[in-house]
Amino acid sequence: MPFQRNSLKEEDRCKLYKWPKVELHVHLEGVVRLETIVDLQREARAKGPEDFAKMMGPFSESWENMSELRSLVVIEEGDKDQSLLLFLERFKFFMGLIQGRKDAIYRVTYEFIEDLYQQRVEYAELRFCPMLLASCKLEPHFKSSGSMTPDDVIVVVKQAINDAYEDYGVKCRLILANVVGLWEYALPIIDLATRHPDIVVGIDVAGYENGHIYKTKKEKLFITAFNKAKELGIHRTAHAGEAGGPSSVKNALLYLNAERIGHGYHMIEDPVLLDYIKDKNIHVECCLTSCCKIGGFWNEKWDEHPIKKFFDSDVNCSLSTDDPTIFQNNLQMEYQKCQKRFKVSTNKLIESNLNAAKASFLPDDEKENLVKSLEKQYALISFDSF
Repeated sequence: MPFQRNSLKEEDRCKLYKWPKVELHVHLEGVVRLETIVDLQREARAKGPEDFAKMMGPFSESWENMSELRSLVVIEEGDKDQSLLLFLERFKFFMGLIQGRKDAIYRVTYEFIEDLYQQRVEYAELRFCPMLLASCKLEPHFKSSGSMTPDDVIVVVKQAINDAYEDYGVKCRLILANVVGLWEYALPIIDLATRHPDIVVGIDVAGYENGHIYKTKKEKLFITAFNKAKELGIHRTAHAGEAGGPSSVKNALLYLNAERIGHGYHMIEDPVLLDYIKDKNIHVECCLTSCCKIGGFWNEKWDEHPIKKFFDSDVNCSLSTDDPTIFQNNLQMEYQKCQKRFKVSTNKLIESNLNAAKASFLPDDEKENLVKSLEKQYALISFDSF
């Protein structure tokens, strides 16, 4: 059935999620509801075998029902992927249903903000690579036959964000992600950011972490792009220290002028680097479930877990969900897991939300308003845990 907006009033907000929250690290490609994926495939199959095959693309694979989809896409509780590459393979089962489809991209974005509303999230930064969601021909990597450009993708996402804000009051902004290996798109992504300054607040580098060494001519395009972003006042974050070691974080700071670090868990292996992160008050975007399932820090190592050490040593950090499609998590679950496993106090989690708000890439006046709003609401809430 066609997707329809479903406005909710303030009194309908889910009673379980009373604490206002901020989320800085979540991927558009990884926020799709499983039910929506089923709907999108049903719609695609209705167009006929040829159109369906074209939509799914040469690197995608299909499935027959919700049970099979879940077995292919979701990392269930207690399971883990032994590498980031295995994790990235899971996206091929649904990305073809979204790429180049304005209706699908709009729906996924709108539903994401609807989910944020149910979790009492006040502000979120949603990241994605516009080139991966476009369907037009993009040299040198993509030979798609559609007409949707990266600019079109941003426009559709922006429309969904604006409509959802009108319905739910949740503010969302965009971070445009470079992807390791797609070096040639680094400067075009800066151009996209400058053309959409009202919705794009920063850039990122994601994908299979290669240590952020950037020795080759193509790899150095990322350095050029991030330097240009700094000159233009575009904020910068970088995935680093998730699959790579501490040197990955060092190089992200040195070569990319990163203001925030996505994940960063392997920093605990370098006490000098960890002290530097603390001294410079560099914000670390932590994703607990993601870290345990694909980051190399499994459930049996809770006492040694880097996120526990971040909280214990007062690193400027916050919690995010990363990819709810794959992990079937939400921000509320991340807080509860952090409290259960690490005995992190509610006050610490409140502090982490304020950290996230202060580290957000919003303009200064909007950031100040967000922080004040959170502080005012926290002062009125009197129960003990999330």
